[in-house]
Amino acid sequence: MKLILLVVCFVLSNAQTIPELAEKLGAKTLVNLVKDAGLADTLSGQGPFTVFGPTDAAFAALPPAVLNKLMNDKKLLESVLLFHVLSGKVYSSQLTNDMTAATLNDCNCRWSKVVLADQNATNGVIHVIDKVLAEIPTQNIVEFAAGQKDFSSLVFLVVSARLGATLSGGPFTLFAPTNEAFNKLPPDAINKLLQNQTALIEVLTYHVVKGTVYSVGLSNGMVPTVEGKSVKVDISSVVCFVLSNAQTIPELAEKLGAKTLVKLVTDAGLADTLSGQGPFTVFGPTDAAFAALPPAVLNKLMNDKQLLKSVLLFHVLSGKVYSSQLTNDMTATTLNGAKARINIYGQTVAVDGSKVVLADQNATNGVIHVIDQVLAEIPTQNIVQFAASQKDFSSLVYAVVRANLGATLSGGPFTLFAPTNEAFNKLPPDAINKLLQNQTALIDVLTYHVVKGTVYSVGLSNGMVPTVEGKSVKVELSSGGVMINDAKVTMANVPVTNGVIHVIDTVLLPPK
Repeated sequence: MKLILLVVCFVLSNAQTIPELAEKLGAKTLVNLVKDAGLADTLSGQGPFTVFGPTDAAFAALPPAVLNKLMNDKKLLESVLLFHVLSGKVYSSQLTNDMTAATLNDCNCRWSKVVLADQNATNGVIHVIDKVLAEIPTQNIVEFAAGQKDFSSLVFLVVSARLGATLSGGPFTLFAPTNEAFNKLPPDAINKLLQNQTALIEVLTYHVVKGTVYSVGLSNGMVPTVEGKSVKVDISSVVCFVLSNAQTIPELAEKLGAKTLVKLVTDAGLADTLSGQGPFTVFGPTDAAFAALPPAVLNKLMNDKQLLKSVLLFHVLSGKVYSSQLTNDMTATTLNGAKARINIYGQTVAVDGSKVVLADQNATNGVIHVIDQVLAEIPTQNIVQFAASQKDFSSLVYAVVRANLGATLSGGPFTLFAPTNEAFNKLPPDAINKLLQNQTALIDVLTYHVVKGTVYSVGLSNGMVPTVEGKSVKVELSSGGVMINDAKVTMANVPVTNGVIHVIDTVLLPPK
């Protein structure tokens, strides 16, 4: 428990500007380039700003010549970096399909894949993305194709079909055949199409899909075209590319930037195992997740090989389990014999409270899901057992026993907002005695602290949450922490076998 609580407290007590938060999130290349471009003071200023921040891996994927050009042309570098920044604070919930937004370099952009959204800084928000937005389009589909020698056949046919104005509208996704593709058609096929404009229009519009569909939005299946019929998308060609550069789990983790994880796996003597046949499913913490651990905890792991091995194996399942196979409140047995709990909060997947920031990364011998915290706590007690083992919850436990709720709270899964003894001591004089003399009122108060299901902090959002008692508590998230009604969460995400506990400093009283 101490490990997770220390991590939470560490995060909440260190408000950071956008550059500071980006550094913590592992986007070191971005931060260095921001400094080189003279933008550090701007992005540390009042703002607020929204930054789409490429990962280090995204910058590393750029051709060396492109990266060198950016580093040696300050004006270009500034323009490219400002293309990643919006004025104001824009959360992922405010983004809609095919919307465009004016960036600080006065261009309209659509975005790359967001792998980690809504990371709050003191002066804005960061969305981590998987590519550098170095391309600033200035041409529509027809203009672009007309400027490329390899699309002369396509452009000629578009003009002949009088589709130029249509394809200059949109937004559209065009599957654009090259000249070589047209040369593969049977002899005289193009001449026949030119003599039958209806057929020509059908062929060309069969290459067009409404909306902007980048490769990240493609999946296996049928996609309707503007022509009316559907095309079949088969991403096996992408898979073949990946397979031709096949990597084992440790190799893929290294490529994904999880270098601390790979080093610890090697130190624990698990590299051969996780490079073996498998298959395995690995919930792999980012370097930032390990860096967020208190130094004493990280040192303990690095100097205790058996503990390190146990903690690492708590991140591994036998078999290949994709995110689509995960369900809310399911548990999965890890390779150290303990059970990890999976939770689904809308589009967010969490493992023992750690958020999956990048899912379904295929290795030759399994799959990696990248997570934002280290899973170091292996619960062995349910809610009642855990509370009974802690001196600071003796008042709570006594009240639970008097209300005959022990068996109920040993079921679940539940989320308990657990008041400490000090919280009970804040109640008016004789309030506890009055509750103990009225079992109905006592049950109402206690069950007002209980929510059905396992709701880790990653699953909390501003608003009202219904309790087992029937009425709702108000959840308020801020840079200062989490409030449940008037109670502050002092310790979050304490895992138990039948849910999770959040420790609070004030007893919650249901409204009358």
